[in-house]
Amino acid sequence: MFYAQVTHANIINLMNYSGKAYEDKSMKGWVYIISNKAMPGIIKVGYSNKDPKERAAELGTGAPHPYKVEYEALIDNPKQVEKLAHDMLAFVNAGKEWFECDLSVALRAIKKVCENRTVYFEHQPNAEKSIIPPAPAVTEKAQPHTSQNIALFPLMHNHKTIPQNDDAETKYELACRYDTGNGVRKNLKEAYRLFVEAADLGHTLAQVAAGKAHFTGRGAEKDEYQAIPFMLSAANKLNAEAQYHLGKLAYMEYLKPAQRNGMSHEKFSFSIIKQSAEQGYAPAQCELGAHYSLANKHELSFNSYKAAAEQGHAQSCRYLADCYLDGRGSKRDLNLAHHWYTVAANGKDKTAIKRLSNWEEHASQFYPEE
Repeated sequence: MFYAQVTHANIINLMNYSGKAYEDKSMKGWVYIISNKAMPGIIKVGYSNKDPKERAAELGTGAPHPYKVEYEALIDNPKQVEKLAHDMLAFVNAGKEWFECDLSVALRAIKKVCENRTVYFEHQPNAEKSIIPPAPAVTEKAQPHTSQNIALFPLMHNHKTIPQNDDAETKYELACRYDTGNGVRKNLKEAYRLFVEAADLGHTLAQVAAGKAHFTGRGAEKDEYQAIPFMLSAANKLNAEAQYHLGKLAYMEYLKPAQRNGMSHEKFSFSIIKQSAEQGYAPAQCELGAHYSLANKHELSFNSYKAAAEQGHAQSCRYLADCYLDGRGSKRDLNLAHHWYTVAANGKDKTAIKRLSNWEEHASQFYPEE
């Protein structure tokens, strides 16, 4: 992906904007991702010749909540880029320009399409750190974890760890009690404090728990950067869940070059998620399936979804059903598609529930009557 030197101040000039809509669709325009909290888990990938914020405002007329621009990029021929991105995201299409997937999956598709194109400007309002990642000032009190300069995955042979001991296990178990309110008054801040103390004593699960607390703001400051050292420590000890989370952070461009061994964000993300998946961690197998699907390696994608689905991972069950329904990576099989949608629905996957509710209509899109 090539970037021209562009700022908001000269975007108007770049677009040759004169207050009229484009006549030539090959000229510059925007590709964007929009969400609405009234539709959790679903995003819109579209293109526009006007500011995406204006497009979001147009969509918001009559909606219970305003539409929010999650990402925007100024490029040449945005209609073509949108079409190619839609093709890559077909496996999670929820209707027209709407897709049921994480923001990271849609971003991956757009960036893949734009690899050899000039991107004049891009902006991700809700993830400024991933575009301009300043090193945050972190005090010892705010981040007491001590393993910030560890040897980084996958250079595990250089990583020095503190052996886990009984005191670490005691702190971890007490932290879990405070986290859930099991036998004690629930106290998330106290749970986080104890998770960190156990983490600094080398307790792997405590490292994962402390990192996750920063993802969610559960008892700690919500800050992905503060989660990284904890996840690195646990990933270096081959903890599959930590590897998965670290891979997601890498793809969202939170890791510094040294923290990903100089690899590109995408390559490191794929590598570490693959290692997590190979340990049988279902969310990583699902994410790996999405990686393969975006690379048009549909048989590998199918196998990854199947491995996770057989563990009962609801989202993977639905993706596997999609594969059976439209014959991606496997032979088309309407019965197996219905079976896996049912399993996904039993796991409370909302999209699967919706598809089963109008099954005949949905299936007919892929199995038209002769």
